[in-house]
Amino acid sequence: MPGASTLPGDAAAPVESERCDGCNAPISGEPSGWGMYLWVRGDERREERAPLCQACAGAIARTTALGQEEDEG
Repeated sequence: MPGASTLPGDAAAPVESERCDGCNAPISGEPSGWGMYLWVRGDERREERAPLCQACAGAIARTTALGQEEDEG
């Protein structure tokens, strides 16, 4: 199926579309942004990118900007 992605670890299972990691809404086309999960255990470091819809990507960007502004002020 064109444009279908698969779940990690299960290459045989097609998924209709990606879903936003923030609100679980389906994302058609490219995600508007990406979140990042970071796990650290001992010397091991793992990163996982998480797709975001336009609303969640904007909300996270604004929240991040406000937090940085408060830190500076």
